[in-house]
Amino acid sequence: MTSGSFAQGSVCWAERVRALPWGCLAKPQDDGQDLRAVQFLLANTTSPGRPSVHVRQTPVGRLRVGIVYDRAELATAGLAGHVDAADDDPRIAAGLALLRRWPEGRAMARELLEVLHPALEPDLQPGGATLAIRSSSHSSEDRFGSLWATINSPIGLAQAVVHELAHHKLRALGVAEERACTVVANDATECRPSPLVAWPRPMTAVLHAQYALVHITALDVALLETARSSAERKALGRSFRCHAALLREGARTLRKYLVVDAVGVAFMRGLWDWMEQAVARGYRHAA
Repeated sequence: MTSGSFAQGSVCWAERVRALPWGCLAKPQDDGQDLRAVQFLLANTTSPGRPSVHVRQTPVGRLRVGIVYDRAELATAGLAGHVDAADDDPRIAAGLALLRRWPEGRAMARELLEVLHPALEPDLQPGGATLAIRSSSHSSEDRFGSLWATINSPIGLAQAVVHELAHHKLRALGVAEERACTVVANDATECRPSPLVAWPRPMTAVLHAQYALVHITALDVALLETARSSAERKALGRSFRCHAALLREGARTLRKYLVVDAVGVAFMRGLWDWMEQAVARGYRHAA
């Protein structure tokens, strides 16, 4: 198994973690049981990347907009050259409002999202191709509930939110990008192709990429099913088909190389079922 563990070390605690409804934790649930499991783990466990239990700093559903990530961290993440956006830019509200069209995604954002650091893509100007969907985003394990995202495209911002919240959720469940104490049992040195970057990554990171893509695809599908115009439908159709193709790539790698533990069997079964359902629904609307 890749290195890393929850700080609670007793057999009794391990049994409590194993007793979580892992088959229902991959997909956002309409009854919120996946979010309750995440909140339970956040309140009772730590990890090497999150050395303290998480205490939410804002009321549930209340979002703070402001500076979170410094330029050095963003440059390390390959995000140099962006500029901070105004915290009252109307595209922030427009992007977040789109989450209402995917109720489970909106519930996840209300429960888990606390701080948004908004930025602008310097070479994507307003006007013209107003439905060009593009975003860049970033989050880190030690700042649970926060994310950095570009806001030029409201749909792109909505995608960035669910993308980074998927990372936060998976980290809370015990799978960080470089290590895992649940689900993934591959050796940390084993690197395979990732659907999101052009170089091999540890299998934990490959799963993170796939998990984020499933969330983005589910949002694409929900927006497609409620498209407000033919232009929006066409743009979302292009976005869905791109993400569906990346999902196929990631699925090939994971099905061939991923090694899972006991809870990972149930978690991955739920993830595969959700992915296949979302992709099938999307192709019905993206023709």
